[in-house]
Amino acid sequence: MARVKFIEDFDYKPTAQVTVAYLAGWSGTVKHDCAEKAVAADKAVFLDGKSKRDVTVDRQASDASRNQLLAHSGRAT
Repeated sequence: MARVKFIEDFDYKPTAQVTVAYLAGWSGTVKHDCAEKAVAADKAVFLDGKSKRDVTVDRQASDASRNQLLAHSGRAT
């Protein structure tokens, strides 16, 4: 989850059948996927002080840790 503030209206589509509309000015916690897409589209800003680069680095580190654990357990992807 990530804390963001929407600076423009943004429609998040987690699936083809679902649209979640966020209005400009709303702030709160949203899924990481939503936050990344909204920030990349310049429709939102992170409230936790992280930049787009920080989130990418965090996700890469998390993925690397997960892959290392899976490799160690013999269940590598």
